[in-house]
Amino acid sequence: MFSRRVFLRNGALAVVGTAAIPSFLTRAAYSTVEADAGNKRLVVIFQRGAADGLNIVVPHGEQVYYAMRPSINIPRNAVIDLDGFFGLHPSMSALQPLWNQRHLAILHAAGSPDPSRSHFDAQDFMESGTPGVKATEDGWLNRALRSLPVPADKSAFRAIGLGPSLPRILAGPEPAVAVNNISEFGVGGRNPNVTPVSNTFEAMYANIPGLKVISTSTPYEAKGSLKAAIRDDDPVIFMESEVMYGEKSEVPEEEYYIQLGKADVKKEGNDVTIVSYNKMMKVAMAAAEELAKEGIEAEVIDLATIRPLDWFTILESVKKTNRLVIVEEQWPFASVSSEIAYRIQKEGFDYLDAPIRRITSVDAPMHYAPNLVAAYLPDVPRTVKLVKEVMYLKK
Repeated sequence: MFSRRVFLRNGALAVVGTAAIPSFLTRAAYSTVEADAGNKRLVVIFQRGAADGLNIVVPHGEQVYYAMRPSINIPRNAVIDLDGFFGLHPSMSALQPLWNQRHLAILHAAGSPDPSRSHFDAQDFMESGTPGVKATEDGWLNRALRSLPVPADKSAFRAIGLGPSLPRILAGPEPAVAVNNISEFGVGGRNPNVTPVSNTFEAMYANIPGLKVISTSTPYEAKGSLKAAIRDDDPVIFMESEVMYGEKSEVPEEEYYIQLGKADVKKEGNDVTIVSYNKMMKVAMAAAEELAKEGIEAEVIDLATIRPLDWFTILESVKKTNRLVIVEEQWPFASVSSEIAYRIQKEGFDYLDAPIRRITSVDAPMHYAPNLVAAYLPDVPRTVKLVKEVMYLKK
């Protein structure tokens, strides 16, 4: 039995769920080629191949394909070549003109509920003759990517699989990633809709004696600190935030270095000290700006280096402000803020006019839903509220 759905929307023709080669597909291909429809695209999603018993799209450029399937392969001289690696079954020749005109996209849809298997090329059968038995560690599509030239604007990933896990067809050395929702995916901060699904591990690395841990907040500091880290005699963990990859600022072309283990006072103030690092510095600085509108001058300190921790700079600030609020993206238990709070109350207890307070991520795994992410991460309103509580201005 075979089901299909054809629909037109926004000038795009899509065919979904084909399990054989339907006659309407050929007719659609011819009509799309002949009709000058502007930006129309024909997208065919092959859910399961059946033209030769296993394949509609053939990896004819892969030697193993013929070695493992001597009796049921599609002969090389019969394959309709697409890109030197993949080709079409000869009965699909009507689609070749669309491919040549870049009007055709062929998408793999794994037809098995087991993500380790793939009906795209029935790889288990091809390699071992037995379902569930793998003869190779990688998949056909991954090997295909290796055979293609690397594009000039190389991305962090060569392929994206939609689903909870990467299908076996994409397994291999070429980088690929699985995502549930393509609108939630982004690299380099270029997708404004992406949810910043991540966790931070500065505290975990900082807990190891002998390691230096850096976590900067600006491009200028990132470059200078990275250069210093490379030249440092000790092992250095350089933490980055993917969400900040899109940040831009002036960075000198000449050589410069930033001293490791030294915090930076980003904004001076006399009423309260706010300490943060990495992308939470945006929250800290924005909160300081909001507080300034109400006459509260906060001193903001960027740690920059987590270990060694420059608690002395924090202490000197607390001697002046007598209050301390810490903003970080870590989970609250055994975090960087925990160490700061301990150190300052030990060394500067007599200077404190209020308990040290902190705002962290919720003590739970990160969520995907944007509204839950907003509740999970520290933000400006809650930071402002916490500062006012420390100053006994708002209960």
